[in-house]
Amino acid sequence: MDYLKSLFRLIRETVEEWQHDHTSAIAASLAYYTIFSLSPILIVLAVTVGTFIDQNTVEDNIVGGIETTVGGEAAATIDTLLDENRREATDVVGTVIWFAVSIWGATGLFTQVQTAINKVWEVKPMPQRPLLAFIENRILSFSIILTSGFLLLSTLIINTGINFLVREASELADVLFLIRPLQFFVTVIMLTILFMLLFKILPDVLIRWRDVLVGAVLTSLLFFVGQFAVGLYLASASIGSAFGAASSLTVLLVWIYYSAQIFLFGAQFTEVWARHYGEYIRPSRRSDWHNITRTQEELRRVGVSLEIDAASDETA
Repeated sequence: MDYLKSLFRLIRETVEEWQHDHTSAIAASLAYYTIFSLSPILIVLAVTVGTFIDQNTVEDNIVGGIETTVGGEAAATIDTLLDENRREATDVVGTVIWFAVSIWGATGLFTQVQTAINKVWEVKPMPQRPLLAFIENRILSFSIILTSGFLLLSTLIINTGINFLVREASELADVLFLIRPLQFFVTVIMLTILFMLLFKILPDVLIRWRDVLVGAVLTSLLFFVGQFAVGLYLASASIGSAFGAASSLTVLLVWIYYSAQIFLFGAQFTEVWARHYGEYIRPSRRSDWHNITRTQEELRRVGVSLEIDAASDETA
């Protein structure tokens, strides 16, 4: 019973801070950037994972996953993006330039994810950051993309192996009911690893791995369940019907917006959890508090006194 009370208190505090930080507006901004970065991200993922598995198989799985979650219209938009980009490069130099531009566009999204988490965790980069830090952010973003490709590859291999066993091994018929939960756990584990890296590496903060793990597990569960809830909502609400030719893009944008909200809610929960049961999140050496007064107030709730010069309290 005490655990339920503690969980309820954490969720209530998370919702309160969510509203105070206007996180839904941050999610809208993140969705906007995602739409413009979606094509290069799909290119990079398809090409990198396609190095190990047939690229058409990778693209079919990406499109199939979108169709299962959001519907046929949004999946058709993704398929069109992949088809158009498959025809881009015709020579070695053109391929290199095309892929480099794709990487640059893809890393831009993760730079925005970094900014979004910084806002949720109420830190801000120091002004006039050097060029080296900018390059470092791009490299980190690209490493996240490669990690995402590796996790996608691993998920495809595991799920393909499970499906093969189901089809070929008749003796597994008695335990068929365990297969889908197994695939669920595989997906949640891969999502948890990805969210751990996003929370730990991208933001300009100091946070412990154990605190990141708790937040990442909750975020992956919310993300997995939320995808189906958002998909059902989009299917029943017929949001895209009022937008004519742009209906598929509208549905995709709404789906990304709600997915961003789920992700940022997980980030907000991670901050609250770390404050109560771990070690509170602190700015890294290249960042500072966004609002010191508010931070001091939040930490006083858990008995932590943060002594900082009040003259440095600025809100960006």
